[in-house]
Amino acid sequence: HAKRIVCTVGGACGMAMLFDSPIGGIVYMFEEITSSAWPMEVTMRAFVGTTLCSVISRGLLNLCGTTTKAFVVYEFHPKPIEWQWTDMPLFIALSVVLGVFSAFHTRACLGVAGVRQRFLGRFPKARQTAAKIVEAVLYIAICTGTYTTIALLGKCFELPG
Repeated sequence: HAKRIVCTVGGACGMAMLFDSPIGGIVYMFEEITSSAWPMEVTMRAFVGTTLCSVISRGLLNLCGTTTKAFVVYEFHPKPIEWQWTDMPLFIALSVVLGVFSAFHTRACLGVAGVRQRFLGRFPKARQTAAKIVEAVLYIAICTGTYTTIALLGKCFELPG
């Protein structure tokens, strides 16, 4: 139980620090863990933890002379983009499509989790740790290979000005 609370509050603190939003960290973790599995005692701990994390990270970043924008991996161009009411149908259609995709994605993740549990259940208890390590290394290899391939397919160019 204690490990779960530490992981929950730690995840919320990480999200709060990265996005400079204590409430955002709590909302993200609430979304990830779901309200049915969220112990009530975690709420106050997460709120205090995320607030402290945001204040400390902002202080450290100010001390170093930078901001959270330094964590952004894409280039930041402060160009104001004006949205019009005529853009709303596109946003509504996009939200419907992404909502349906989200439902399928959640079902796929649950399916993969079930397959993983059945696969790891085939190993004796003494070898499950080794099987999990091999699984993690294979996952890292797949992710690294995918990102490397995508990066090699693109071209870099300098932006004018």
